[in-house]
Amino acid sequence: MLKSVLPFAIWAWCLTVAVADDLPKLSLPWGTWEAARFPEDKNIFVFRNVRFGAKPERFGAPFFPDWNDDNLQDSRGGRSCIQIDPDQSKNAPGGRHRLFEKPDKSIIQDEDCLFLDIYVPATAFEKKTNRLPVVVWLYGGAYAFGSKDQFNPLYTGQSMLEASDYGTIFVTGNYRLGAFGWLAGSYMQDKGQPNAGLYDQALLFTLPSYTTTPREPLLVPRGSPHLSLNTTKTPRKP
Repeated sequence: MLKSVLPFAIWAWCLTVAVADDLPKLSLPWGTWEAARFPEDKNIFVFRNVRFGAKPERFGAPFFPDWNDDNLQDSRGGRSCIQIDPDQSKNAPGGRHRLFEKPDKSIIQDEDCLFLDIYVPATAFEKKTNRLPVVVWLYGGAYAFGSKDQFNPLYTGQSMLEASDYGTIFVTGNYRLGAFGWLAGSYMQDKGQPNAGLYDQALLFTLPSYTTTPREPLLVPRGSPHLSLNTTKTPRKP
């Protein structure tokens, strides 16, 4: 099932620093992203809103972008997957919004939402640095709401990097939610991809495993993604 996603992850990230004054750059076949210094910790570089999947067809399986582009990408271009507003669950039955409050429009949502953030210690760009382990963080939200930017600073990776003495790379990315990502049944089996959000997670999870360490990346799920871990994990042979 999910094994069919893995063979497509045959490319590797290319992290480079041209000269001492330049910011690190992440080069992928479909674009190049420039890092920024993490504001709260100058020992960390962050690549924001890196595209890891093309715009998926509605209810379809995700796939890597199939275009070539070596231009520098706009790191402000990321967005969250379409989701519910959990605050609206506090309403009385039939009430769309709470009285005297406007709906929150601060979260930019779109079906084209397969983006990730990468937090890398500055020491990773030194010539003699060994390959670093990767931690992949999946947000919770009952498969109905959430994003890679949810509940900052919990998802920034700063605490993880500090706790590892800046010896870890931290990755967090979006996956489709609600009806866009978790429909199943015989109709979806025939007409679409059941549980497409699970495949989004698998596509995200393949990326770091080919880049920084021969070991598998560590998956750290929160809330509902614990079930995803049990579904996507391939059992080891005794």
